[in-house]
Amino acid sequence: MMNKYIKQSSALVLGASLLLGACGNEDDKSVDYSEVKTDATQAIETAQKEVKGDLESISFDYDDKEKKWAYDVNLRDGNESHEVTVDAVSNKVLKKESEKENDKETTINYKDVTPVEDIIEVAKKEYNGDVKEWSLDEDDGVVKYDVELAKDGKSKEFEIDAKTKEIIK
Repeated sequence: MMNKYIKQSSALVLGASLLLGACGNEDDKSVDYSEVKTDATQAIETAQKEVKGDLESISFDYDDKEKKWAYDVNLRDGNESHEVTVDAVSNKVLKKESEKENDKETTINYKDVTPVEDIIEVAKKEYNGDVKEWSLDEDDGVVKYDVELAKDGKSKEFEIDAKTKEIIK
């Protein structure tokens, strides 16, 4: 009787362990960015086909809700701000949100900055990991990328000037 109880308990514990291990922690996800099917330029173009506007910022990370790698493209059209989420595999719009804004935001011409692929290589020279997330925006007059690379359960963040490719911090 005790032996049967131990076997059942062991099976239950093993099953729970496998289930929890399979779920994983999505905060730990990272990807070899060279394997991403849709690049930032394509994501921006897809978002601009969906709504009018100039680029305010763009970010790339794992969308926990959609369970996919995605870009969040923020566009500005006058006083209207739009956030368009684009699937990094299919290059299809997953969702969009718009709201009226009164503040003036600087827009970015993506053609005038270093492509993110080159920025990732700059960061990888310092820390050879996979991409956990990145973003591009303007802060205090400087257009910069924030890049987070992950390897072996650890991550490192970089702030890199989008024009000069200089590591700011």
